Amino acid sequence: MIRVSRVDMRYGREIQALQAVTCKVARGELVFLTGPSGAGKTTLLRLLCGLERPSAGEVVVFNQSLGQLGESERRRLRRRMGLVLQESLLLPDLTVEENTGLPLRVAGLPSRLIHQRVGVALERLGVGRLARRLPATLSAGEAQRVAIARALVNQPLLLLADEPTGNLDPAEAQRLMSLLTDLAGDGATLLVATHDPLLCRDPRARVMTLAGGRLRTELRPEAV
Repeated sequence: MIRVSRVDMRYGREIQALQAVTCKVARGELVFLTGPSGAGKTTLLRLLCGLERPSAGEVVVFNQSLGQLGESERRRLRRRMGLVLQESLLLPDLTVEENTGLPLRVAGLPSRLIHQRVGVALERLGVGRLARRLPATLSAGEAQRVAIARALVNQPLLLLADEPTGNLDPAEAQRLMSLLTDLAGDGATLLVATHDPLLCRDPRARVMTLAGGRLRTELRPEAV
């Protein structure tokens, strides 16, 4: 599903965000990407979804080398993924229901099916009552849950999540991670970046650790 080969990422001459990162994530695997703030977790996820290009090395997702794709091809590839970024990126003039259904409308699904899938996704995330609200009226935690519902609504085979529980209290964070990790049992591939080792204790998971832009360790959760 994912193959990263000796990837470097530099910003100008001074900042090297990633250095010689190599890893693989198999189809249906659950992987947590850990490390302190500034370790390079967000940079790696942005490379995996084609929002940035590496300075060196190769990133392959869905058997496609992202460096060989144009922008329109990378946009089409992202539509096959579920993306949860640190910023919710909800469109301010659309309701919660409309924001959540955007991936399905882009895919050309009929309105009745969109309404059905959006309703199910919002209820699973506990925000069904907010369907008619605008993003400006939501709390940070509510906006995060809506963003996650949007990422899941198209039933992606690959989910990339960057600190998806960052705006949630500990109890909500654990419930959300249970929901996300259940997807791995349904055959989806999950790569979740988090700085919280307590979220990584799932016996099905593998844990990769970034430190100073280098991939240091690959562990099972019981070793975290």
